[in-house]
Amino acid sequence: MSETSVTIIGSLTRDPELKSIGNNNSVASFSVAVNSKKGEEEYTSFFDCEVWGALAQNFADSCHKGDRVIVQDRKSTRLNSSHTDISRMPSSA
Repeated sequence: MSETSVTIIGSLTRDPELKSIGNNNSVASFSVAVNSKKGEEEYTSFFDCEVWGALAQNFADSCHKGDRVIVQDRKSTRLNSSHTDISRMPSSA
């Protein structure tokens, strides 16, 4: 794990899932699909993300499956590749 800055531009794969946590705190979980091309080969990477606090409520109310979004993360991230050549990056924003 390392401290990095990541910017993801893609489409929401599902509506954000909003959960209330404790005293007036919320978290919205969502996934972003990014289509890429390397030579003639096209592939899709999926990124699981979270947003916390007041922004979580606004995000869940405003964004829906298929919407284009920009996600910027300046926290610790882990990059994992599965055996199906689909990259997944768990991230908390």
